[in-house]
Amino acid sequence: AQQSESIVNQFYGRFPNDLRKGSLRISVASQYDTEGNEAKALSLWRAVLIDDAYTSGAANTFASRNGVEPAKLADTERVLRDAINKNERHRSYLYYVLAQRVHLTGQMNPARAHQVAMEGLMRLEKDDGNYAAQLASLALSATPDDNAARNSARQLLDRQRKYMHINYAGGVGSYINSIKSNKELKPRHDALRNEYQAHTGQAIVKNWQLLGTNNANGGRTRAAMLTSPEFNQMSTEMKRRLLYAQAYYLQYQAPTAQRAGAATEWAKLVQMVPKELTYARYYLSAATDYAPEEIQKAAANHMLTQQVEVTDGDAFRRMMLVAERNKDKGLAQRVLSWYQQLEQKYGFANNYGVTAADPLIALEMSDQAMAHWRRYLAVGNRETRDALSRINANSEAEAPARIAMYRQAMNGPVNTNYAGYVQVIANILLAEEQPDFNQIATLLKEIRTRRDELPFTTFDIDDNTVMSWVAAIRANEEITDQVKLAFYDAVLNLRLFNSAAYADVVKLQLASSANVTPMERLKRLQAATLRSQNEYRGWDALKSFVDLAIAEQDHIFVTTVGTGLLTNITSVDQGRRDAMRTIVSRSYTQSGGVGLTIDEDSPVAPLLQSALYLRLGDRQLAYDLYEENKALFDEHRDEVPVDLILFVSESLVAAGGDDNHDYVEDVLRTWVVRNAESAQITQENKAKVQLLLAKNYFTARRFDLARSEYTTVTNLYPETEEATEAQFGIGESFMEQKVFDQAEQVFEELTRSSNALTIIRAEFLQGVLMFRRGDRNEARDVFRSVLERVPDVELANQTLYNLAEIYRVEERYIDQLNLLRTVGRLGHISKRFHAPGLALSIVVHDSDLGISRGHNRIPVVVTTIPGGDVEEIFLTSTGAGKGLFRADLDTALGEVTEGDGILQLMGDDVVKCDYPEEFKQEFKNVPLSDVEIKVAANADFAVQSSVIETEEEATFSQELEQENDDQRVSQIRPATQVKPGNPLYIRIEDADRDTTAGQDEVVVKLATDSGDEVQVVVTETEPHSGIFEGQVPTAELPAGATASDTAIDHSPLMAIDQ
Repeated sequence: AQQSESIVNQFYGRFPNDLRKGSLRISVASQYDTEGNEAKALSLWRAVLIDDAYTSGAANTFASRNGVEPAKLADTERVLRDAINKNERHRSYLYYVLAQRVHLTGQMNPARAHQVAMEGLMRLEKDDGNYAAQLASLALSATPDDNAARNSARQLLDRQRKYMHINYAGGVGSYINSIKSNKELKPRHDALRNEYQAHTGQAIVKNWQLLGTNNANGGRTRAAMLTSPEFNQMSTEMKRRLLYAQAYYLQYQAPTAQRAGAATEWAKLVQMVPKELTYARYYLSAATDYAPEEIQKAAANHMLTQQVEVTDGDAFRRMMLVAERNKDKGLAQRVLSWYQQLEQKYGFANNYGVTAADPLIALEMSDQAMAHWRRYLAVGNRETRDALSRINANSEAEAPARIAMYRQAMNGPVNTNYAGYVQVIANILLAEEQPDFNQIATLLKEIRTRRDELPFTTFDIDDNTVMSWVAAIRANEEITDQVKLAFYDAVLNLRLFNSAAYADVVKLQLASSANVTPMERLKRLQAATLRSQNEYRGWDALKSFVDLAIAEQDHIFVTTVGTGLLTNITSVDQGRRDAMRTIVSRSYTQSGGVGLTIDEDSPVAPLLQSALYLRLGDRQLAYDLYEENKALFDEHRDEVPVDLILFVSESLVAAGGDDNHDYVEDVLRTWVVRNAESAQITQENKAKVQLLLAKNYFTARRFDLARSEYTTVTNLYPETEEATEAQFGIGESFMEQKVFDQAEQVFEELTRSSNALTIIRAEFLQGVLMFRRGDRNEARDVFRSVLERVPDVELANQTLYNLAEIYRVEERYIDQLNLLRTVGRLGHISKRFHAPGLALSIVVHDSDLGISRGHNRIPVVVTTIPGGDVEEIFLTSTGAGKGLFRADLDTALGEVTEGDGILQLMGDDVVKCDYPEEFKQEFKNVPLSDVEIKVAANADFAVQSSVIETEEEATFSQELEQENDDQRVSQIRPATQVKPGNPLYIRIEDADRDTTAGQDEVVVKLATDSGDEVQVVVTETEPHSGIFEGQVPTAELPAGATASDTAIDHSPLMAIDQ
């Protein structure tokens, strides 16, 4: 305890204004209590009250331990009175202890207790917890008679209407309920109840109850209160709370059209409390997001007056944006000086310190921008990387000078930006007329060396950029194979994903690889599909080699890579998978093999066929065949391939149900017992079975058993990928059992992995853990950070959903809806066709766009060719952090009206999207999907014997009338029958057949079972309706005649003719 006291005293000296210091001293007092040093503990309880009287009931603890003798009670009162005057935060609690412990219990003087309690209640101006209500209840319980009680209650309720944020009425109501059953106090109860009911019926009381309601009704009520005459009669604290609630609602929960009003309310609040930094930040945030430029400027000027004790990167970013929007160089210079002073005093920030200076370029203050960025060159973090990037982009220096700048940063302290610097240098070299690939290969080797020096650090280099370098050197015919080989080896040594797979396959095509054995070649091709990331870019890179192999009729290559893609890269669209499955099947046929020899006489032949389908990637057919042979599987499950065992078990675990979980447990446990010591089974397969057994227990919510099996995986197979999965399982099982401290330790350990995907996934689960513990702010920050690293599709969707759940809890329903609309749209290729009438959804996920130039919305121009419509829409942030933007654009058939917010389409239009030219000029490289979206819609075809009318939803009364009409005309011929001679009516709804400005025509072919055919032209009902109508006459089929008899030299048909 003595050592703890010394540390806490140092904390008091260094951080005299830190509110945590009281709770730290209380913990030291508790340690002295534990050690039996009651005198020392009491002295600390006495001293701490001026800082923290509430934690661990410090005031009550001191009063109860200081003694009940008159002198001791007087001493207690003196100490409590001193704390009351100095500790406003806990004033009501201190008065409560004084009245209850000293005067009511100690001195047994109810009158004095009542007097002290009322004194305390009249001094309160700020809410310091629920003890105001308890103090009010104590004051009423200590009154000598009914009249005094009524006067006291009336006095408290009158004060309540001026200080609605303090719970006086709660104490009155609590006291009334406490004497409800006391017959002797019934007159008092009735009198107080009447006073209380009169109080609750007043408008100010009813309206104040809506203070924290974040919906339209709450917004309207608060707006009315702010403009009412009663507002001027409110206490300063009430005004502050009312303004805060309304400003916060307008900024975060109100419809977008109303959010500009938030800045106005924050402006009132900062005028009332000019030194409150939190309000200044809210004011600046609301102004920059929604308000006009002049209000933004006022908010920035106010922010510059604040006493800030941290390097506030976000405020810097926003104020620089204000300067740019107002074209105010003077403001930009003041903001820059303000921020640099904070940096000198509190150090460099980890966000926005570099990027926020981008507006200086637009303001033609490049010298100041470059000088500011150079300040970050020695920091050695991501800000250094961003500073270098901007200096490089805005510098007029030649390539060697720019490379030297990056080299200097690389030669500094070892840091995770090293690989990113190499990537920039490589791009500079590749832009030269004669790129030095040997130098680039040398740089890549240096990355490997640095990664080995920091094995648990993630190095920031883009896998797909490296793959593009491999493609460039592969296509360069002037480079020798020796240079290419050295470059490919350097890429392989990086041990990335897509680029390494691509480089190894390219390497096999070199003449130097001619001595590679066929089996080794096949193994390397299969390994390439395993190494590639489970997404479309890795698929497409290897698919290009499959196309070349088809042209060269290398069917072994096609089947090996094709089946590997189908098995190992599953997160691609069905169209890609179907096309590859067709290619593989055709290649098997042309090569004369089926990929697996199956003895048809074998008793397990159907199960081996199921395994074959599984390896070919047709999981549904594999499962169907297993379903047909369940009994056979149970009889011979120790003879089937392990991948079929895993597949069947995974399918049943996913299906759920106690029977399935018990069955999977039996299958996997039996397999483990039989094969645990087998040398013929690989460690990887053993780990997979053990891990799936653990997952089965986890899915069945048997978490202790699951954790035991996960631990077995980590102990027996520590070098496998399954060991990492098992670590995640251990953490998630702790989390499901709400053992949050243990789960946090597991996830924290996983964040120190050397694998980037493992780190991102672990951080995501940390966010889930924080959310479940109720730490929504921390969880929101974690989820946004995860999304900024562009995780795989599945993890991105889970992150978006969990972030949406936070917004649901916070009642930010618009932000929640935007995120839910984005779920499932990340990481997928753009669609190729669009039906008129449906909204065209555009999603951009690029973390750089979220911060570059300070953009918080992204302009996109959507055009139609040859229709000629041009619409500019703004993609706005989804609330998921930096870099995720989306918007919907309504579409319709019709004549083009540019700029009306609706994309008018015709059937032969092609839709294209791009950024405006002025926007693209701000960036060195801003890619956008180059997909051309064609107009296409399914046709609805109707033909019947009566005029086709558009069906409209009928009311209940109309349905009753229709039933009566149906009974009166029940003898009318159904629309599906036609009397020969009457016309048939045709109606087609097909939006993509509307191709001109006039009424278009469509040719329809009708055929009967008897063989008659006719073509009919149907015409569009009106221009751009997409609805075509017409009719065709009918007639009776002429009577047919047949002849079956014959005569020599006479055709029977001649008899009919005669």
